Amino acid sequence: MLPKAWHGVWRGSLTLRPPLKNFPETPAMELRITPKEKDTCSWVLAYSGQPERRYELQGFADKPGTFILDEKNGILLDAVLENNELLTAFEVEGRLLLTRYVLIASGIQYETRTFQRGELGPHKVASWKSQSLQSALLKRS
Repeated sequence: MLPKAWHGVWRGSLTLRPPLKNFPETPAMELRITPKEKDTCSWVLAYSGQPERRYELQGFADKPGTFILDEKNGILLDAVLENNELLTAFEVEGRLLLTRYVLIASGIQYETRTFQRGELGPHKVASWKSQSLQSALLKRS
């Protein structure tokens, strides 16, 4: 189960780099984390003028720190919690997205970085080029 310190309503302004067309420069962001039944939390994300994203974060009693973020549309993302940092990594259409939520004294620091895969080198190593960054400091409401 996600520790109780994470539970609550968290709000802040999202910074988008580079900015997105037809989207506010610093849209409001809200994260609502509510405990549900055993080992599960409701995980709701809301952005200015966008439909809410209603997910569930499922923990595993036999695997502390291991979670599945269920997007409720057939997409299940692995997540890990270590040292107050919840991490996910997933690929969408050739882009790698790394998302982290870090619980700190002043709130939750949110960040999603998007990378585009570069060319595969002679040693079968590919570099990922940074494309965008979304970040926010979410404070408890």
